[in-house]
Amino acid sequence: MRDRRDILRRVAWKELFPVLTLWPCLRLAASVRMILLAFAAIGAIALGHWLVATLVGVPEPNANESALGQVIVVPETATCPWEQFAGLTPSTPQWDRPLDVLGPDGVVWMGRRLVADILPLTRYVQLSWRDAAYFGLNGLWTIGVFAFFGGCMMRTAAVRLARLENARFGTTVRFIGGRWLQFVGSALGPILAMVLIVLAVMLFGRVLLTWSVGTVIGGILWPIVLMLGIVLGLLGTGILFGWPLVWGAIAIDDSDGFSAVGSGFSYVFQRPLHLLFYVLVAAAFSRLGWYVAGNLAATVVYLTGHAAALGDPQLASVFFDRGAYPEAVGPAMLRFWTDCLRVLPAAYLLAYFWTASAQIYFLLRRSVDGAELDEMHVVEEEEVYDLPPIDFDEDGAAGTESEGHASAKTTETPSDSVAASDSADESAGE
Repeated sequence: MRDRRDILRRVAWKELFPVLTLWPCLRLAASVRMILLAFAAIGAIALGHWLVATLVGVPEPNANESALGQVIVVPETATCPWEQFAGLTPSTPQWDRPLDVLGPDGVVWMGRRLVADILPLTRYVQLSWRDAAYFGLNGLWTIGVFAFFGGCMMRTAAVRLARLENARFGTTVRFIGGRWLQFVGSALGPILAMVLIVLAVMLFGRVLLTWSVGTVIGGILWPIVLMLGIVLGLLGTGILFGWPLVWGAIAIDDSDGFSAVGSGFSYVFQRPLHLLFYVLVAAAFSRLGWYVAGNLAATVVYLTGHAAALGDPQLASVFFDRGAYPEAVGPAMLRFWTDCLRVLPAAYLLAYFWTASAQIYFLLRRSVDGAELDEMHVVEEEEVYDLPPIDFDEDGAAGTESEGHASAKTTETPSDSVAASDSADESAGE
């Protein structure tokens, strides 16, 4: 029978709808390495916040209205991040309500949480020096931690998504560690530029608009100030929505900090609708992943807590209360290990955030630059050869074992050469 070549045998859905490539990120984010990296990042963030709170102190609510008529309140970053991430897991399993909003809004919540340590510096205008130091140090610490762990997760995900290979952990750590300053600099560069613009406008308002003559001069120069405001808005929009793409350019394409900022900003401003669509799809997928991960952790805690409470009813408060840690060492340890289990779904969500960010970077790069989805910078590992073992001949000369065998086969002693020449002469005389 003749083969019918006009029959449709397979549909390449991912080529028709590239956004479907975000679906494998759910399984990749659940790998052991990604979960451990995310868990270590959360622990490092919590440790840094605890150190800053110990040295500087936690800001307290301020009910005084600012000059803009806003009320200064303590944002969610004032509490321990460890308790925040552990508190995302529901107290009881909710398998029977799959359509309800379970936990955070996926990658959108995680992205907002990652920048929440810096936003108070721009959102509130009446911060004391201590409060500014608290948020500033926490923001720097958060950037430094995620510059390493986030870069490792993004690099690991990119190698798997683009090349279908498992990245070596040591190679990934060396690659990201060697570019850690570029990660930090690419995030702080636009922020420092925004700070300089704000200081310039503030100085303009302080000096010129204070005097009567200065008001006239200020009115003439006000278009320049508005232009600075446009630059400020562009920088703020670019770094707020494009900082994962900036870090993706470094982790995936090995770009320097300046080129990475240019690439990330260009993807944000040239394909804003594409970026919005990809983020919405990733957020929808993350809801499903969070539904499974959060309910699994809640089920384990629920069953374990009730089983332990059958022996001692007082243990129920250790497992199910979300207040402060118990003062006793034993209950505090039980609460700590329980919170470690509660943090695992948040670690999965964080791993998915960086995995989806890597894939979104691939999609936007193909849309803007025309690069294929499997193109990325590959580190060529040099093969390391061990030195051959050193051997000594009968005369005590050092050499390798192979050289020793070769010399033993080819080297002749003087007596052997004389005997050989005599035998040759005798044969010639005969």
